[in-house]
This record gives sequence, structure tokens and C-alpha cells, in this order.
Amino acid sequence: MPDDSHNLNHDRWFVLGKGSIGCLWATRLRQCGCPVTMIVRDSSAGDSKAIELTYVPPTEDSKVVGTELGHSASDNGARLQPTPAQANAKSVFQLEQSSPAALTHANTPIDRLLIATKSYDAVTALNQVKALLSDNARVVVLCNGLGFHQTLYEQLQASSNTIEFYAGVTSEGALLESNRVLRHTGRGLTRIGTYIPTNPSPNTVDPDVNPSKQRCLAQDADAVFPLNFSLAIEYTNLIHQAMVQKFFINCAINPLTALYGCLNGELLQNETHYHGFKLLCAELQTLYNAYNNQSDPDRSLAMFELLTQASHVASVTRANASSMLCDYREGRTLELATLNMQAIKMGQDLNIECPINAQLVSNLLDLNRRAVLE
Repeated sequence: MPDDSHNLNHDRWFVLGKGSIGCLWATRLRQCGCPVTMIVRDSSAGDSKAIELTYVPPTEDSKVVGTELGHSASDNGARLQPTPAQANAKSVFQLEQSSPAALTHANTPIDRLLIATKSYDAVTALNQVKALLSDNARVVVLCNGLGFHQTLYEQLQASSNTIEFYAGVTSEGALLESNRVLRHTGRGLTRIGTYIPTNPSPNTVDPDVNPSKQRCLAQDADAVFPLNFSLAIEYTNLIHQAMVQKFFINCAINPLTALYGCLNGELLQNETHYHGFKLLCAELQTLYNAYNNQSDPDRSLAMFELLTQASHVASVTRANASSMLCDYREGRTLELATLNMQAIKMGQDLNIECPINAQLVSNLLDLNRRAVLE
């Protein structure tokens, strides 16, 4: 592990994942003065180099979308809202780009790491740089789905039990128009909280040992991101609720848009699409209710009407193409393993059959295989 006394990179953020969300966070971090290094997997990337990334702001009528992340009221009142001056200026930002190999060769310490890869790449991506994490590093994961956070947590605990690990869910909209141009397509809300495993492995350190597990993120001094950060951030002590509810909404919207080849809003506008949407929401609602009853005896996971919430999200993002639709169009692997396949696994654990999800996954895997071959 690198020498933690070396603090030249203390304010620098390292971003794993050069997709739209990773690039959005990178530009916003640069906007408030933080140096940023984008970590790319390309073995031909060579040594670290300077790159430029243009940020195109959202339109004036963009709204903050937050209800899909759970209840709209904060559980601890810690919300940071962007100001117009911060959020609305088109700018070109200077970033650094590097690779795990180059950073390892230079023994570059990492104090702040954002994981914004595809969910199926998150574990591998972290493995490539975890030896560079300082003992008190802050690691934030912003990936779709469930089922991989525990593995990330165990990797980090094996490195140092004082590493702070935060999970986040976001409704920010962003689109990479090219490798050098990032369009912020819609303002949203990001919720971030300390990740605490539901079923800690006996091979990991007791989470009570980690001081970050006792942190209350309601205080400004404890903010994970800079206080002048221009995205709306809510630090929550109920991140599991936000993760679960965002998971079910993504399971309802993303795969159907890929299957039908439609934008989010067309799930509501097309009669055939909407029929499939309602059937899928009904099956997922049964699963959510059973999961809620088993995993939340104290009922902290509030009642959640999936069709209502997912319809709202599809409506306010009606002109957007979901990430899964974009992946399908580009012939990339779909995030099914951490979304609908994870829902099916959840159903098996609860003795609930999920035939609609199973058929949906089968259809999409078949389409994805054909798209890759074409």
C-alpha cells in the first residue's frame, strides 16, 4: 500500500469509468477546483496525459428528479443544491487520463476514488487499483443494480479496515456526444451513504471497527464531495432504501426500453409497451413487498408503489434513452446480471417465481448475442 504520508494527491479524485456518469462527475469536480484523473483500462493508454473534456449544461427547463430514489424528504436534512452560476456554464476542463498500469508503475497514492463503471466491471476495475488506495481513502460507487457491493466492500476491508466506502444512487442525466464532449441532459438528485453490509462475511472485519460506519453525514464537515460541488447531493443514513428502490425502478424501465427499442417515455405512450410495463411492474412489486417484509422488520423501507414511481421517472425522462438501450445499440454487454437477473435470484431466495423477468432476460440475452455478432 502506498505511503499515506504522501499527500500530493490528497485533493485529487480518481474516476474509474469513462462513461457519461464518470465524465459528468469529473467535470463537476474540476469545476469546483479538484484535480481529476480518469482511469481507463486501455492497455495502449501508456503514461498519464492531459486531456480536455467539454461540459455542455442542461437546458433551463431541466428539473431536479429525485422521487425515484425514494421519498423526496431527506432523512437527515443534508442536501446540497447547485447554483445557476455553477450549473449552467459551458466549459472546457483539463483532466488527466491514466491507466492502472501507469499509476501502479508510479506508485501513485489514491485518497479519493469514484467507481462509475458498468456494474459488471466494478469488481475487476477496483482490483486493478486497490493496492494504491491509502489506508484512509474514500471510495464512492455509483453503479446501477445490486449484488456486487458486498464484494467491493470485502475487497476494501481486506486492504484496510479504515477505508471509507460509500454507495450512491443518482438520477442525473448525461450523454457522451463524443469522447471529448459531455452533455448534461437533465438535473437530478444523488443520494450517498455509508455502505453497511446486510450479511457481513465471517472473513471480513466487523463493520463496527470501521470508524466510517459510525459517521453521521448530516454535517457539512463530513461531506464526501466538496461543499461547492454543483450537483445536488443528499447525504443519507438510509442509503439501502434508496439503492433498493432505484434497483426496482431500473428493473422496470431499462430492460423494456432495450427490448422495445424505445425511449423512456414511449413505455407510457405506446399501448403495447405500456401493457408490458404494467405486467413487469406488478411482478416486481410482489417481489419488492416480500423482500421488504423479510429484510426490514422495522419497516424503515417505506411502502413503495413501483408502477407509480417508475411511471413518474419514465415521464420526466421521456426523451431519454436508458443506459441499457444505449448499450444494446452499441453492442455492449447489458447490465442484466445486477438488475433483472439479480431480481430473479432474489425471487428464488424468497420462493417467488418471476416468469416475466425470466422471459425478459432470455429475450434480451438472445438479442444481445445477435447484436454482438452483427
